[in-house]
Amino acid sequence: GERFVKGSQQKGGALYTRAEKLAQGVSIKAKGAIQTIDDQIAELSQAAETNAPLIQELQKFRADLANNAGVKVAGMRDLRTAAQKAAYTDSLRSTPAKRVLGIVAQSISDDIDAGLQQAGRGNAAAAFKTADTYWRDRVEYIDSVLEPIIGKGKSGESIVQAVQSMAEGKGKGVQTLMKLMRSV
Repeated sequence: GERFVKGSQQKGGALYTRAEKLAQGVSIKAKGAIQTIDDQIAELSQAAETNAPLIQELQKFRADLANNAGVKVAGMRDLRTAAQKAAYTDSLRSTPAKRVLGIVAQSISDDIDAGLQQAGRGNAAAAFKTADTYWRDRVEYIDSVLEPIIGKGKSGESIVQAVQSMAEGKGKGVQTLMKLMRSV
């Protein structure tokens, strides 16, 4: 499991590096993401005090995206990753934050794709989609297969118990165990 996590992280990183090279330094104006952020801030402002932490987080993203010269693809990707991760910080752990920041992250992805297509870098856009799909599948596998079995801090005994429980067919155990065995 640990080898998979490390190896798949390297492979995913290589896919993104390839896509960034194909982008050849294109800068993108994040019009869609900025509009999405403005719309979300307007909606959240109806309960401004309650939503203050999320509004402040969105304003930071907006400031970073609003560069008149545009933002390089790598920077856009970093901002998208930050939006995805921000939903899981202690102060923004609520469902509305996950929903809003997910919308913002998707809007950034859409801007990356549109910006690359506009710049005549369709091959880079396709490479980014490939890298995104790989990374999404990797995270899904880690969350649904590896984490339940070898999660952080589990002892060897608890890992064996988890595998035994799955083999006995409890819950979706057999399916999860089959996914694990296929990857091994």
